[in-house]
Order: sequence, then structure tokens, then C-alpha cells
Amino acid sequence: MDENLLNRYSIIFTNMARLELGPNSDLDMLPIPIPAESFDLVIMDTQHLRNQSHMAAHRVYISQLILGRRAVKIGGSIVLRLHRLESDFSARLLYLLDKVSWKIRTFKPMTIHKDRGSFYVIARGVGLDNYRRLSFERQTRLLHAVDQFRDLWVNLGKEGSERRLVVEDLNFIITVDDLVREYTYCLGRLGRKIWEIQARTLESLFRTRGVTVH
Repeated sequence: MDENLLNRYSIIFTNMARLELGPNSDLDMLPIPIPAESFDLVIMDTQHLRNQSHMAAHRVYISQLILGRRAVKIGGSIVLRLHRLESDFSARLLYLLDKVSWKIRTFKPMTIHKDRGSFYVIARGVGLDNYRRLSFERQTRLLHAVDQFRDLWVNLGKEGSERRLVVEDLNFIITVDDLVREYTYCLGRLGRKIWEIQARTLESLFRTRGVTVH
């Protein structure tokens, strides 16, 4: 990055899993300066490291959802990295963002991780309805979800030491059965290009390695 642009950015190194983000903690007292609803754009790009336990990764992921919601303005945008759109975790987060935002779309980079299941969801107009008007219902739904994420943050234990995420943990968003019944078509629409890119890349990779693809 050009040096004359660096003063526009602040880099803060911290372990999100060690911040106090439970329902009884005061987010205004966090040791990192994140004023409530202060950013037009929030990018959440955490990922699981190979040397990190899945339980710890789950708590970090929940931490970024809590902090990201705190930071974004009503009407702002969220960019969230997810994995395997068809998984119950990613599918339900897509559903939640769809229900609390004006519009969502998915995006898969063509330069890196083309053969992986990772992708991004872009939620525009957080807290707005389909006509880009302030929506008390959507804002209330989002606040309720954050309260549930904060409870879940506690239940996962210190740095994810207690347990890993299970399917039932996100039932406050929607149950898997209801998701299948209500949102399958939307998931297919959101996932089509992602799966096409991944399939073409894997097919090309297999052919270069001499693997027959039918």
C-alpha cells in the first residue's frame, strides 16, 4: 500500500476469542476502539488455521459476527467469508443476512481458492427493507440474533475450550427443516455460480493430473 494512504488505516492485533463478548459484558469497554454503528463497510474474513482446533475457530468466528454487527451502520454493508454454502452453518447465516438486509449476493474470487468451498456473501443495506427504507422489524431481528450469538459465545467456553458448534446452536435463526422447506430455491440461486466455478476448476485440475472426469 502507498505510504501516503497508511494514515487512513489503523491495524489492531488482538485475539478476538479472548475479548469479553458475552451478554453480561459492556462492548463499550472493549480494549479495541470499535464505536457502535460507525462503519459503512465491515469485512469479516476470519478463517480456520490448520494448527487451530475447530472449537477455537468456532469461537473466533462467532466473535467476528458480534463485533461486525456492532461496527456496521444501519444501512451499511457487510462482506462475510463463508465455507461450503450448502452446509447448515453457512446456509443459515445466508438466510439471516437475507432477512435483515436490503439485498445480498454471493461472490467467489477467480484468482485464489477457486477449487475450495470458500466464498463471500455481500449484504447491502443492513437493517433496511426491500425498498431501502429503515425497517424496525429487520433491525430487531438482527439485534435478537446478536444477543443469541453472545449467549453462544459463552456456551462455547474460553477460546472454544468447552465444545464445538452443533446444528442446534443456530436454531434461533431457523431450523434446518424450516430452512429446507422455505429457502432451498434461494440457496440454489445464490450458490449456482459458486458451484460452477468450483466444478470447472476441479475438472481442469483433475485433467492436468491425468484423472478421468465423467
